[in-house]
Amino acid sequence: MILKAKNDFQRFGYTSILNRTNTYEIIDMMDGTLCAFPSPPMVRYYRGENRYYKNLTPSLYRTAKSFDPALEIARDEIKLLDFFDILEQFPQIKLAKKDHMRVDYSALAQHYGLRTPLVDFSSDIATAAFFATHEFRSGDYYPITQGYGYIKVLTYIPFMNKELDTRFHMIGLQPFLRPGIQCAFGLKMDVDDDTSNLIHIKKFKQGHLSKVFGWLFRNPKRMDKNIVLDDYNLLFPEEEVSLPANLISSSNSVTRDNFIKYCEENHLNIENISKRFAETGISITERPLFSLSHERELELFKEYDGRPYGDVQLRTRLCFSR
Repeated sequence: MILKAKNDFQRFGYTSILNRTNTYEIIDMMDGTLCAFPSPPMVRYYRGENRYYKNLTPSLYRTAKSFDPALEIARDEIKLLDFFDILEQFPQIKLAKKDHMRVDYSALAQHYGLRTPLVDFSSDIATAAFFATHEFRSGDYYPITQGYGYIKVLTYIPFMNKELDTRFHMIGLQPFLRPGIQCAFGLKMDVDDDTSNLIHIKKFKQGHLSKVFGWLFRNPKRMDKNIVLDDYNLLFPEEEVSLPANLISSSNSVTRDNFIKYCEENHLNIENISKRFAETGISITERPLFSLSHERELELFKEYDGRPYGDVQLRTRLCFSR
């Protein structure tokens, strides 16, 4: 189906760009934790792509052809463990968990550039449309003026689809900004999963829309005053957690502690995997690539104590969840 006019986008949630605020509703989850999601409640979730892909493939499984795929996936899964350990150093994580808020470590890794088994979705079609109308190159996003863009739509109601209930990540607000600003949700995938029966694809012509959505997220006055940031793109605010994420993402090394942990959990021969890592240039280090200083930890604790999510509006409603 081709979306030919603005009215077509309105039928699929286009007007969300007019009502975007930094307000989240707190929901009591089944595991006893609390989550905060953009309101109103979600049923449809959107993913924007600037070219046609028949299936959904998580970044973890987009392996290099010249490299051993299994070894590359193992390296990236160990890098995730390294990133999770670094996240624990940040007071924002500790304060959120103290308030019984759910922290989705895999989602944080996904949104800060590491390769994970998650595929991104958003409850905000404007966010999806930005990715469908822009391409990333040379460290920035540029509008696409020709060809077609695609919005993939996933309809999901919690507890109504057993196939998705264990795979769908209700991400929402997290201790760092990107997931919340992008109204993030995620779908965990295996390497051979077929999602053609889950997704509906909406096709539209590139052109004017790329300018609209590029302007939307680069013009702070268009957004709610509570989420005006100094960064050039509101979907990608520069944050301190970006530094360790970028260091780990661009490195070809893993820590020894997590290498051993990964091998033991997956019943792999440590000596054999270590040899194969060395043969392909993957190094095993004794220390992590990043460490938050004690002074900075105290500064962040003082800044975020009582407000681990920064300047957001949190509200509750009387409701029950199974």
